[in-house]
Amino acid sequence: MAPIVRRSMKGTGAIAMRANKFSKAADLVSGMADRDGFDLNDPAAAKQFRNMVMKCRGCTDPEACTQLLAENEHLDAPPEYCRNKDRLTR
Repeated sequence: MAPIVRRSMKGTGAIAMRANKFSKAADLVSGMADRDGFDLNDPAAAKQFRNMVMKCRGCTDPEACTQLLAENEHLDAPPEYCRNKDRLTR
């Protein structure tokens, strides 16, 4: 009979949390770009996407952005608190 190998799952919760936060930030950046008319399909913008997501991850109030996106189908400009407003402003 083969020995039972136990692997430590220590730290996997932290990895999942980081992945979830990255995914949420990617959704927020994508939503903000959609509502602001910023084309993420443009090759230059696509290259910036990861950096924009990383900036978004540092936001102290992503819930405000989530609510703003839920309440608006279009935005003339990103909100003042948006860490990517310089890139999303046309």
